[in-house]
Amino acid sequence: MNVLDYLRVHPEEFDLITSLDFVEHLRKPEVLKFFDECMSALKPGGRLVLQTPNADSPFGAAMRYGDITHELAFNCNSIGRLLTEAGFVDVEVRETGPVPLLYSVASSVRFIAWQIIRSGLLAWNLAETGAAGSKVLTRNLLVSARRSS
Repeated sequence: MNVLDYLRVHPEEFDLITSLDFVEHLRKPEVLKFFDECMSALKPGGRLVLQTPNADSPFGAAMRYGDITHELAFNCNSIGRLLTEAGFVDVEVRETGPVPLLYSVASSVRFIAWQIIRSGLLAWNLAETGAAGSKVLTRNLLVSARRSS
């Protein structure tokens, strides 16, 4: 049984569905069907949490084409619109960057370095396009969306 069939036979059964590094392997019609089936399988107020490569990352092409089984790439805008179209609410997209300060010395150094690099990337985008662009620049997106109550 594939995931679409599994979700279809479990209507309004789940409080939470997680999908880590999965949706990018689906074809376009399958992604839409997957989101629809997740919506149906979630209880009212249930949450969908996704992780997927970020097309807006400086490494977006490497993430998209580095694995031949990747069919699609998403950015904050595209994944948000698809989830909204499927009926999800409270869609939130976040970075999967380094753990914030004070977790460990190494983590703190990585966090500070990432903030400096991130600021430079945002400035580059602003200079090139005149717009702020995406605020999520890590290699992966972490997405949360909720089925309305």
